[in-house]
Amino acid sequence: MSERTFDFRIEGRRLRAELPRKGRPLRIQSALGPDYEAAFAQRGGIFEELNVLAAANDAFVLIDSCVLGLYGKYLRVPQKRVFAAPAEERFKTLAGVSRLLDFLDRGGASKGSLLIVIGGGIMQDAGGFAATMFKRGINWVFAPTTLLSMCDSCIGAKTGINFGKAKNQLGLFARPSAVLLDPRLLRTLEHRHIRSGMGEILKMCVIGGPRALALYRKDAPSALACEAPALERLAALSLSIKKAVVEKDELERDIRKALNYGHTVGHVLEALSGFRISHGEAVSIGMIAANELAVLSGNLGKPFARELENDCLELCAGVKLPRLAADALGRLLVKDKKNIGGKVLFVAPRAAGDTVFLSFPPDSGLWQALAHSLAERFKTA
Repeated sequence: MSERTFDFRIEGRRLRAELPRKGRPLRIQSALGPDYEAAFAQRGGIFEELNVLAAANDAFVLIDSCVLGLYGKYLRVPQKRVFAAPAEERFKTLAGVSRLLDFLDRGGASKGSLLIVIGGGIMQDAGGFAATMFKRGINWVFAPTTLLSMCDSCIGAKTGINFGKAKNQLGLFARPSAVLLDPRLLRTLEHRHIRSGMGEILKMCVIGGPRALALYRKDAPSALACEAPALERLAALSLSIKKAVVEKDELERDIRKALNYGHTVGHVLEALSGFRISHGEAVSIGMIAANELAVLSGNLGKPFARELENDCLELCAGVKLPRLAADALGRLLVKDKKNIGGKVLFVAPRAAGDTVFLSFPPDSGLWQALAHSLAERFKTA
């Protein structure tokens, strides 16, 4: 096995990830259409590449309004073709998507138009959702501007919007035509958003195995200091592991559910906090919760659980949890999309690189123990 490959297991199924050589794109095979690439921008920078792309196509742009304020001077697209929106969960709804669709329609977009989406996961979800619906689908390109979207959501073709006071209840598989990455854009992010993205990278590296986890721990201090080379290495590592999973199960019928490690409780915490807790922070806490359940059910040893807990706590230090009543926690957990047969499905490691699915009845007494355990570790708001 070369230094660029990583072997791991999900529910006993063996997978192998391979890091691309520096400067080479990551090519993702898709069951939804042609393959697409995730590539790091070259010396000229990402906006130079996006401007060339826009000039060669009938292009429209969806952009995070904050990113527009920071980098709009570099974007050479007519203002009437630019739709700016706040990166807020309230935009990632049917109402927000409807406004974007109306913009495309009034602007004269056609089946041959291209939608360039610039921003983080919220822009990706709303933009990919709208592009897939508009005229039964137009091409779209994603330029992620957050570590969270660069290291995880930018590949895999999933989009989700919020509905009925719950996160990501409506979704489409929406494969982009291409993904363009530039870690230099992360310099303007608040530190907590870097930590948020690191939560998803840690999740992926636990799934990817001991060597991936060791590389995470080696680069984590530099990445948390927002050093672009370390961020690029970790993003490439995380995306390589995700690529290996989604190419085997793009439509999430089986092993792709493993990528929801930390998300079952994490989504509940996001919703209960009114999205005050960031996604990556919630995932880090959710990983602690999933590991705790794995220990309580005899699937994970305490030493490795405590080792991972230290990694997670570094990424969510100072977070205040909403008050967690066991019955309220249970009610929200049963709404999770992964649940099958009325049971709540959790993803957890038995070891680094050995991920399994654990099911619990909806009235499980474990919720009381889980709520108590999290309350002991974190302050409540």
